[in-house]
Amino acid sequence: MPAVPTTATGPTTATASTSTTPASTTVLSPPTTLLAAPTTAGSPPVAVAEVRAGPGGGSGEITVTWRGVLGAASYRVERATAPDGPFTSGGTITPDGRVTRGDGVVNLFAAGDGTFTYVEVIATLSNGGVQRWYRVAATNAAGSTGLSRVVCGAPPGAPAC
Repeated sequence: MPAVPTTATGPTTATASTSTTPASTTVLSPPTTLLAAPTTAGSPPVAVAEVRAGPGGGSGEITVTWRGVLGAASYRVERATAPDGPFTSGGTITPDGRVTRGDGVVNLFAAGDGTFTYVEVIATLSNGGVQRWYRVAATNAAGSTGLSRVVCGAPPGAPAC
């Protein structure tokens, strides 16, 4: 009997398994909490609403964190040296941890609780500042959401935004 597709409506924990699963099931290793994409085709994910930036743990580090959203297959972090841009890609990440990092990005990872963290090391910018502005977009096969609000971050010891 063929598997009947279902629509996920909340957080899903996927773990490594040797059992047979329907073609629409994703099995991840190590265990990872992610927000499962709805089965409705043609709908981009909802926009990322919860995003923060602030000093990181090391010298020159800025950390950006956000909560995953329903329907996202990946997230794109954009960065700028001014609040209005221009913005460039800092990196992308999928809920199962596949990452593409831009220059200066030292870490980009999915935590096991549905949150994501981006860590960038910056030097003093050409205008003498050390602040960076960030925004996050959620994407899937149907497209990209609107961008999150822009947040500002500065490394430890630098003036706050």
